[in-house]
Amino acid sequence: MKKFLFLLLATTLPLMYSCESGDNDITQNPITDPDSGYSLQGGIKGLYVLNQGTWGTQNSSLDTYNYSTNQYSTGKINNIGATGNDMMIYGSKLYIAVNMSNQVKIYNAYTLSFLKEIAIPECRSLTYNDGKIYVTSYSGALDVTTRKGYVARIDTATYATDSCSVGYQPEQMAVYDNKLYVANSGGYRSKLGYDNTVSIIDLSTFKLEKNIKVGINPNKMLVSNEGEI
Repeated sequence: MKKFLFLLLATTLPLMYSCESGDNDITQNPITDPDSGYSLQGGIKGLYVLNQGTWGTQNSSLDTYNYSTNQYSTGKINNIGATGNDMMIYGSKLYIAVNMSNQVKIYNAYTLSFLKEIAIPECRSLTYNDGKIYVTSYSGALDVTTRKGYVARIDTATYATDSCSVGYQPEQMAVYDNKLYVANSGGYRSKLGYDNTVSIIDLSTFKLEKNIKVGINPNKMLVSNEGEI
């Protein structure tokens, strides 16, 4: 059974995206499979590479690279959808947010066999906590004056979903001390004024606790070793 790091490769997006959507992000998640107890920490043997594809075209794909054999394999999963935006392993499953296809697609993290797809409009970023997957959603960007985004919560066992409204065009999230911090970019609202808030959700109730003001157009989130966001 091979263990993988991720490599997310994104193409440069049109200028309508005020946020930085063309970053190359490398993420290693300290995950243990809740069913088998098998740890994905340490002994990383390769990479999963998410190719965003041509903007708006149904050609996102997943490649792999094996460290031990020095073999790069293209198209391990083809036609994932339009604009694969983020991915994450949790437990034994691989989750991919496919932005323009409005879906989170779920695969077996080891065999890459397809398991499930869940409809979430303009899904953007993924994180996890205590058996749940959290996904930011722009929630329909055409009505940029009134329609705010939300965070969807997916139960990893049942795939049941619910949601919590946040700010405009939410991007990355961070979990700390049983709270979910959400960067509200307002990325589609450049002419109306970007958002400048971080929403804080209490994960015990999955309710919005409050919004705090930050700089305009926040996007990326990290938790420091000192417990700062």
